[in-house]
Amino acid sequence: MQTMAIRINPGNLRSSDAIAAWTERKVRTALRRFISRVTRVEVHFADLNGPKQGKMDLRCAMEARFNGRKPLAVEHRAEDLYAAIDGAARRLRAAMSRAVNRVNSRAQRIARTRAPGVESLALRATPSREPSRGTSSPRAHRGAGEAPE
Repeated sequence: MQTMAIRINPGNLRSSDAIAAWTERKVRTALRRFISRVTRVEVHFADLNGPKQGKMDLRCAMEARFNGRKPLAVEHRAEDLYAAIDGAARRLRAAMSRAVNRVNSRAQRIARTRAPGVESLALRATPSREPSRGTSSPRAHRGAGEAPE
């Protein structure tokens, strides 16, 4: 079985073994459903304000590369690096879930339209109507004996 590689780039921050372990645990937990599809995750840290103190100045960006698709990138900013890592991991899990669901639903639609003996859902979903002539108000389409609503 293929393992997911996690690369940590501390950028302009000092990294520690505790931060690396926290990041690995959060990424693996967030992506455990997709571990067979993900080949590599890159994690980037940055202090946006440099030595100045300020709110939301730590950024964690994560980029996941998975089989046969474009990479997904997310970021989260917070006052604390651990909170930034947590937020980015949550966003990455949500983005992966959306991407996988989008692929699965598209594959299901294609399978339904190509199945032998099954008419296309698009053809069944659209009712056949003759083009209306004249006005498009409800009264124009009402018969002579119908009462107004």
